[in-house]
Amino acid sequence: MTGNDSLAQDAVAPRRGILRYAAAGALGVGTAVAAAAPARAANNDPVLLGNNSASTNTATVTTRITHTFDSPNAAFLVDRNATTNSGASVFARNKGSGAGLIAQSVGGTGLVAFSDKAGTEASPAIGVDAKGGTGPGSIGVRTRSTNGTGLDARSENGDGVRTESEFGVALCARSFNGTGRAILATAHSTSAAVLVSNTSTGGGIETKAATDVVVAETTAFGTVEEPTNAVVAVANLGVARAVLAVATGSAGVGVEARGGSVDLHANGSGLIRRKAFASSLPPTTGDFLAGDLLTRGGESWVCIEGGDPGVWRMLAGPASAGAFHPKDARVFTSPAPVGTTIVEVDLSSAVPEGTTAVVLNVTAVAPAAGGTIRVFRQGLTSSLPSLNFHSGGNQSNQRTTAISATRRVAVTATTPTNVILDLQGFYR
Repeated sequence: MTGNDSLAQDAVAPRRGILRYAAAGALGVGTAVAAAAPARAANNDPVLLGNNSASTNTATVTTRITHTFDSPNAAFLVDRNATTNSGASVFARNKGSGAGLIAQSVGGTGLVAFSDKAGTEASPAIGVDAKGGTGPGSIGVRTRSTNGTGLDARSENGDGVRTESEFGVALCARSFNGTGRAILATAHSTSAAVLVSNTSTGGGIETKAATDVVVAETTAFGTVEEPTNAVVAVANLGVARAVLAVATGSAGVGVEARGGSVDLHANGSGLIRRKAFASSLPPTTGDFLAGDLLTRGGESWVCIEGGDPGVWRMLAGPASAGAFHPKDARVFTSPAPVGTTIVEVDLSSAVPEGTTAVVLNVTAVAPAAGGTIRVFRQGLTSSLPSLNFHSGGNQSNQRTTAISATRRVAVTATTPTNVILDLQGFYR
């Protein structure tokens, strides 16, 4: 037996006797009361409470500390005064199926745990550090309240609650009755009230409720220069979505946006991308409202009268010319009479890229004999007549024609004559 073992053996018997007398007086069993003296153990020997033998103790509670009189003081206080220690003030472990620690209060606080240390990221100061088992149903900390707050965690300069889980749920909060909140987080600082991070492929937050799953509200007054944000979602890496909203109901709405001045503001690249409609356009069945927009195969359609299926009008598409833009400009005066040989006219200086068609005024200048002028998209060989003329003075007609990707048209005449083309507008 070592010196420490001998000291420990000498200290155990009187220490246990003191604790038995204290327990007997507290529980009202007998009349013996031990003196108010500390129970100390020799070096490397712990203070022993409860039944640590192989024999079975059938008592409902094997170790109890009872504080019966009215006092604001703690019934059980563990105070480690050494500022250099790194151990726990209280370590509770249960190798069976029961709880490691249960703290309950009828009218006050069941458990108060705090740390006076100035913690850092590398060495945080933790009030309560609880670890569950390795199974999928293990729980690190479970708090319950019948009509109050299940967990009230506060930190002066750090995180009120920080939870981590290797395989299961990091934080599970439930509110069953009344108007209570499952989670209420308040930050009196410039940091977020709740920060959720998932470094793997799972989600950051998963919430479920009968309605209003997430309610976010700002209390500060925002301005145009510095608006307040009820929800801020940031996707940092790769092809990521900051917000993905899915409504699986037959009449569900993925996102509904309401604003006092602007309902939806795309303030990034300005690009709004729409998924192709499931069937051909315009739709032949389904309830739609005036103003609904659908796209498919490069076509965009707008509902101008609601109904089943409503009345639809094409806005743009490969087969449409686009919007009309009026413009007056002389774009061609033939230097010599135009005949059956194709003459190409470049309109790139008069119309912008993306122009699909132009409206031209075609004039035959004092032809000597009758004939026909044709104006058509460059690349074709012919088209319908644009102007039928006779001999005599100037004669003109308006012609709408498609143009090539290089913004060119072609001109021919069955009888040689000078030709003038005046631009009236373009489609784009």
